[in-house]
Amino acid sequence: MTAMAHDSFESVARLDTAAQKALLQHGDSVERVWAAWALGLKFGSQIIPDLQMSLQTSPSSGTRRQFVVILTGLGDRFTVEDLARYDPDEFVRATACQYLFKTAQPGERRLASLLLERMSLDPSPLVRLAVLQNRRKGLPPLRTQHLRALEHDADPDVRGAAARIKSSGSQGFSGNIGTK
Repeated sequence: MTAMAHDSFESVARLDTAAQKALLQHGDSVERVWAAWALGLKFGSQIIPDLQMSLQTSPSSGTRRQFVVILTGLGDRFTVEDLARYDPDEFVRATACQYLFKTAQPGERRLASLLLERMSLDPSPLVRLAVLQNRRKGLPPLRTQHLRALEHDADPDVRGAAARIKSSGSQGFSGNIGTK
């Protein structure tokens, strides 16, 4: 890790675009986040390809979690979906799932399918719990069989959340996954 040359967001925001893009690709974790915010504010969604490139070389899960927030705000749900599914860090996957819920529209089948997959198949209880705790009506559509399976999850927090949802009677889920 290189020594941080910039000590504030303001110092990064004052840089020209070329210097900000250089920090986005080669700065330390904090500088990358500050550069991403500055470029996002300056260029909006036009900066998404640069953020995606920086993600590929960012070893810091904290940086990738910040990028989830920025990319979601810029409307790049596809990259956030990829992070929810494939990022090696469970905290990044959980954060991505949370932000996907925040921007979800009722009836989004592809997103509902991804979230149901994360809730059922993700090896991390943190991710499974993030999906259960951030659910919204219709996303993902959940059947009683899914709750039953989660009530037998290896993680006690996941089991407890599933049991609370089931006993509340207000699952916030539709019972018709796989139907039109």
